[in-house]
Amino acid sequence: MRYINLIFLFFITSNALAASWIEAGDTIYVDVNSIKKNKGLVFYSSLENMTTMGLNSVVVTNEANCTEQKITELTILYYGQPMGQGELVEKKTLNNVKSLEPNTKKYHAMKFACEKAK
Repeated sequence: MRYINLIFLFFITSNALAASWIEAGDTIYVDVNSIKKNKGLVFYSSLENMTTMGLNSVVVTNEANCTEQKITELTILYYGQPMGQGELVEKKTLNNVKSLEPNTKKYHAMKFACEKAK
């Protein structure tokens, strides 16, 4: 079981390092390689750098309903260094549905991903 956890941790960490982060708005980034469209929904990863609680960055896997301007946060990864690098401090699996207000960071990231979705 430990071996499987180490492999999983390796893929999560290497995935963040291999990402192509593009700034989508006020200090929020979207991994353009992660943007996928499926059955009317857009899936993408977003990143925010922060300096609170001993953390330096947060990577969120999102599911967006572009028409309704709502996102569902599927997973959240907390890293010890900026730009999703360094030690993975914590991982949370969620299903938080959020309606987004215009001109917020998460709104800009969603709009960027929706416009780039294939």
